[in-house]
Amino acid sequence: MTVTKNFNYIIQEVTSNLIINFKTPEELMKFMMEDKNNEHIDSDYTLASGLSGLLLLISQLQKEEIVWNEYGYECMKLLNKYISDGKINNLSLWGGLTGIAASAYLLSNKGEYYSNFINQLNEIILDNLSFYLGGSLNNLTSSRTTSLDFEAIYGLAGITRYLLFFKENPKVNEMIRNILNYFIQLNNKVNYREQKVPGYFISEGNQLNNDSINYPGGHLDLGLSHGMCGPLSVMALSLEHGIEQPGQISAINDMVEQLLKWMQKDQEGVWWPTKINFNEFINEDFIQKQDLIYGWCYGTPGVARILWICGRALNNKEYQEIALSAYKAICKKDFKNLKIQTPTFCHGISGILHLTHLMYIESFDKELLSFKNNLAEKILQYYDAENPLGFYDITYSGKKNLSIGALDGVSGILAVLNSINSNEIPEWSFLYLTN
Repeated sequence: MTVTKNFNYIIQEVTSNLIINFKTPEELMKFMMEDKNNEHIDSDYTLASGLSGLLLLISQLQKEEIVWNEYGYECMKLLNKYISDGKINNLSLWGGLTGIAASAYLLSNKGEYYSNFINQLNEIILDNLSFYLGGSLNNLTSSRTTSLDFEAIYGLAGITRYLLFFKENPKVNEMIRNILNYFIQLNNKVNYREQKVPGYFISEGNQLNNDSINYPGGHLDLGLSHGMCGPLSVMALSLEHGIEQPGQISAINDMVEQLLKWMQKDQEGVWWPTKINFNEFINEDFIQKQDLIYGWCYGTPGVARILWICGRALNNKEYQEIALSAYKAICKKDFKNLKIQTPTFCHGISGILHLTHLMYIESFDKELLSFKNNLAEKILQYYDAENPLGFYDITYSGKKNLSIGALDGVSGILAVLNSINSNEIPEWSFLYLTN
């Protein structure tokens, strides 16, 4: 059986079992909540791990099987109930209301269906976004910026990428421009510990999770999920959507130069680290030992894709050549040295497969095609016929979790597999800020 037949078979098996075992979204949610290994029991509506993520997959399946139209409708009803019950407590793309709106948009065939629901959500998002943006601007001027202000997952970058679909609406267009102005300001230098750092440098007291331990003095996050590549992607994509603010192109070039400053080189080619600590930043010398990540979220695949988009938006062939060379360097590495141990999207095989697929579509580089096919084969090795969802998300510690989401779950995996034989960029790619 060929690889294509294999993953077509697996897509059919997993989706058929899903609708047989869980006849309603409520049954599916009950199963997910009861799963003892699930770390996301409070996130059942999210794009990352829950029901909104499933809608991404359903938006593809409904084109081929009418039964998924009804299942998608039932999912929408349940999501509407979650909203009415006050369970959604933030605006973010991957963990909040914008994620529900984005998944509904995918399901709607560009607004043909569910238009009232989408418009209502957009109004709620806009009504609350001014306050959010005001808080981010205040944080910037008072040296309290955190990644939550601007990032792709929980911040303004992810929200703004969704809003670009509605740029013809005057209120939306104005909001996009206001956020772009914030991103441009974020690129300006600020004083920190008697040094000049960009506004997106996270100071020691504003770091989240374990960053204060791992990066004493603060850090520069180069990544796409929580770092500078989120705003950078949105500024470049906004240009391609015909939206430009004063200083936007200059900010894009400045941030690209920042990325290029921290580009490293080994025997295979160029690559990027995840974060730069304060001492490294002021000394302009990357010296720390860190486990490299090759994923959408962090590391070379995500960074190089955004560099490619910047080159595309600015018609800068040098940026694109560097980005492509970075992917060709990944292709040369022994897969085990990439240390990818989960089939999911965020930091797993599906993410790097999708990004490689996008780069191949735009470059037609034969090395990327071969690497893409190898990655597809790797995903198949994680299929578990005994698992009701077909695939597990495997943590760095080796723990197996069940998730239906688009970032760390089966929906992201199957959507990627379902798209890689096409030479068209799938519409859902916008969710990851990769197009």
